Amino acid sequence: MSARPTLLIADGFEHLLARVVPLIQAAEPTASLHLLCTSTFSEHEAHNVSDVEDEARELGAALERVIVVRKRGSIRAALRRSRQAVSRYQRVWLSAHGDRQWVLLAGCWFSGIVAWGSRYELLDPATSRRRSIAAWQMPFLLLRRCLTRRMFNLLLSRLSLVLRLQRVLGWPDSLIVEPVGACNLKCRSCITGVGELKRQTRRLDPQRFRGLMDQIGPYLRWLDISGYGEPLLHPQILDMIRYAKDKGIPVVQIDTNANVPWRVDQLRAFVRSGVDNVIISLDGLTQEVYVQNRVGGDIELVKRFIRELLEAKRLEGSLKPVIVVQMILMRQNEHQVEAFKQAAKDMGADNYRLKHFWLNRPIGAQELNTLLPVAEEHRDFAVQDDRIINKRPPNINYCRLLWDEMFVASDGTVMPCCFDPNATLNMGNVLQEPSPGRVWNGQKYRRLRRQMVTDKGQIETCSTCIMWTVPK
Repeated sequence: MSARPTLLIADGFEHLLARVVPLIQAAEPTASLHLLCTSTFSEHEAHNVSDVEDEARELGAALERVIVVRKRGSIRAALRRSRQAVSRYQRVWLSAHGDRQWVLLAGCWFSGIVAWGSRYELLDPATSRRRSIAAWQMPFLLLRRCLTRRMFNLLLSRLSLVLRLQRVLGWPDSLIVEPVGACNLKCRSCITGVGELKRQTRRLDPQRFRGLMDQIGPYLRWLDISGYGEPLLHPQILDMIRYAKDKGIPVVQIDTNANVPWRVDQLRAFVRSGVDNVIISLDGLTQEVYVQNRVGGDIELVKRFIRELLEAKRLEGSLKPVIVVQMILMRQNEHQVEAFKQAAKDMGADNYRLKHFWLNRPIGAQELNTLLPVAEEHRDFAVQDDRIINKRPPNINYCRLLWDEMFVASDGTVMPCCFDPNATLNMGNVLQEPSPGRVWNGQKYRRLRRQMVTDKGQIETCSTCIMWTVPK
């Protein structure tokens, strides 16, 4: 009788399969490996599904089967569709970063796909740390984990979302903080780059940032220190990252254009700060293509940044930060998509991401038409008779972000999400209140949540949103 296969359940867009699969194959060299990716890919990210499948198959013949859970799918349904039962597997590996491990573990338990005879391995792909547990331990581990402040807060925010409460029972689970509202490039895809950011911008006072972290940090599972400026221009950015990590925030992320001449010693300090993810924008593989969006940028600076960041990680003996190279899909670079995927691997990036062009600034139909890709699968908007049409209009009264995420601009202004760069939905200012809770559950936020669940279509800012939509 042949040995039972092993199942790998990988969560999130940072699957890091090239790092995870060899670890499993080294631990179980004779086992055949099946893969289940649980990322909730939306319709406009369909190309990412095939990318995951292709990457998985490239990792070796032992990877027999790839199942991808799409939006609104479930692990249990995916296993049923593939005519597999979890009891068929001798061991199940759960690969997720930080607290996502516990969310994934809870998903397995409550989906009813736990087999008492199977062993489970929790694996963090960013650090390669693993922990072995038995099925009978799951409910006790989950119960103990739920009693921690962050996970209990997550349960409260999810409960508030399910019940559509106007006053959220918990704090934000995720936070975007803008350390500086200025940038060193003039990108055509960005409202800051074209000079149309109307709100007041400045450098965020590090002392104010620390105060914000003191109050919200203990509840956060994810923090993005970026916003609508170049975060690495802030002279105290490393201190801010370190302070956030000292608060125990599992995932701290930076988004950068990497057009900063940092030396290896500066990048070593960047690695030591504890930053978990670095998203690096690379919108072309040649200088001629790259500067068509990243006006004023130098592609060689970006390549040097990636190269020396990898060297800094090696010198520090660190697997973090996870390096993700990102391309915004535009007409000027869509012919380089396949080459970009290979280039990201050749550069040594842990992953790559293809991002659709979205409207974060006022733009005319004709100008937009010159920027949108030709391929329909790469665009979320269409231009017809000088009108801009959202191919995925928000025709459902739903948006998770109002219940578990907050955007804080460099001047303290709070917006509900990053799709509102000019703060047309100004929720208040956290730097002018004694507690962020005064804003988070203030009158403006409560009114917006009420409108969201009753008539989202009347919220003008949401009309160009490409998230949380149901295609017609």
